[in-house]
Amino acid sequence: MKKVKWIIVIVIVVLIIASIIYSKMQGIPVLSEKITKGRVSEYIEERAVTELPQIYKITMPLNGRIKPILLTPGTSVKKEEIIAQLDEADIQTTIAEATARVNAIKGQIAINQYNALENTALQEAAKWIKTMENLVKVSEKKVLATESVFKFAVDYEQTLSESGEAISRIRDAKAKMEAAVKKVEFESANIMQNAFEIIDSIFKLAPIYINEFIHIKNLNGTVLKSQLAEAEAALQEAQRNLQRSKIKSPINGIVLRKLVSNQRFLPAGTLLMELGNLNDLQVRSNILSDEAINISNGDAVDIFGAALGDIPVNGKVIRVDPKGFTKLSSLGVEQQRVHVKIAFDKNSLENLKNANKKLGDSFRLQVKVYTASKKGVLKVSRTALFKGNDGKWKVYVIKGSKAKLQDITIGLINDNEAEVVKGLSEGDEVILAPSNTMADGTRVSS
Repeated sequence: MKKVKWIIVIVIVVLIIASIIYSKMQGIPVLSEKITKGRVSEYIEERAVTELPQIYKITMPLNGRIKPILLTPGTSVKKEEIIAQLDEADIQTTIAEATARVNAIKGQIAINQYNALENTALQEAAKWIKTMENLVKVSEKKVLATESVFKFAVDYEQTLSESGEAISRIRDAKAKMEAAVKKVEFESANIMQNAFEIIDSIFKLAPIYINEFIHIKNLNGTVLKSQLAEAEAALQEAQRNLQRSKIKSPINGIVLRKLVSNQRFLPAGTLLMELGNLNDLQVRSNILSDEAINISNGDAVDIFGAALGDIPVNGKVIRVDPKGFTKLSSLGVEQQRVHVKIAFDKNSLENLKNANKKLGDSFRLQVKVYTASKKGVLKVSRTALFKGNDGKWKVYVIKGSKAKLQDITIGLINDNEAEVVKGLSEGDEVILAPSNTMADGTRVSS
């Protein structure tokens, strides 16, 4: 029995030794591939989200009572279609009040502009002034005439007194009486002239007063015109408010969000709903600024994600924001990122619609932004590459059933493959995912 056990142990040991020797002779089994030519691209893969370049915010145009809004999110709307309605009763009252005020001021202006009485008074005053001027002139002549007669009578009386002739008392008294009468007539004519001059000056004041009154009326007319302009502006504003009470869609699109449903009084500026056009849908990706510097407008983009299934969707970069922002990563690390905007290819959007894939605003996606690409170059799988202690890229090339360590220079690189610039030739066979125990000269089998 003991001999049988020993025989079994010896056989097992021999088999193990034989397998080790055989494996040494055959080499370590490895996966490998041959170097070929083809296209190699560099890309940046990042999470993204759909967005609309413009969301139209529909707000209360003025203070008022909004009627119930029946539209729901997803409802299609056409440009100029009424999507909300304010209660018009208060606005109609305001229009009526403003109209009445405008008409009242126009009536005041019409009355103020009626100058028939003033014009007639000016004409009559002109006639009276002319008449008084003639009376003053006649009065002046009469004064001169009576003055001459009075002087003659005085001279005659003095002459009689000094002549020494014998005259009767009656004749002397008569001469004195006539001189006194002529004096009274002269003084009376002089008084009348002064009176006429005063009356004439009074009449000449009448046009001044009338013109001053007309001037005041003109000033009042200016004030009334200003009041009319203000009243008309208030009326126009009320009429505009009546037009604004019918809130219309500015675009052909859909309702993205509705914030007010029931009737209520709301102040101007209150957000009622948001509209957008899904035909303008874009993609936004927040890419690390270190990578974003390599992205340019027009770069091709692959768009994919669970929301799209296996439908290929393409796009292109349309804008890289000039300003970055800081964002905390899931690990709490501050990262500097940049908004990159991507436009859908129109054919891709049609394919989505035909497949009944309805993308909306703020849907999560993934993108690959291609920053460089070369055709007809040598390429190697990314898993074959590793860096040595000297920091250089290396691969294991299978030569004569042995793994030979080879330094290479690479160009474009992505997660799957890399461009070989130097160190390999087409047809060379390299080891994929070499183990840490592998060394230069290790025997392998593929």
